[in-house]
Amino acid sequence: MSNNGRRIVLLLLVFTAVMMIAPAALAVVDVVAQGDVPAIQVPEPAPSNDLPSWTYRFLIPTLLVVAVLVVVLTVVQYFVRVVGKRYRVVR
Repeated sequence: MSNNGRRIVLLLLVFTAVMMIAPAALAVVDVVAQGDVPAIQVPEPAPSNDLPSWTYRFLIPTLLVVAVLVVVLTVVQYFVRVVGKRYRVVR
């Protein structure tokens, strides 16, 4: 079989495979395009108006403020006690 004969056989096989797959692919696209609805429709849950628990509303912000105050006071205390004693005014 010559090169051209092999190419023709290969093209026929590819054409046959495409013709076998194309209807199935088009059917899937057609079903999606129709917009089928599911067999069981689940109602959307109502929006909940739950307030965050008291820990998120009060305890966590309070702890954050206390943590910032501790850091600030520690820095101030370091500069007053350590750095302040390191440098003295000579008269």
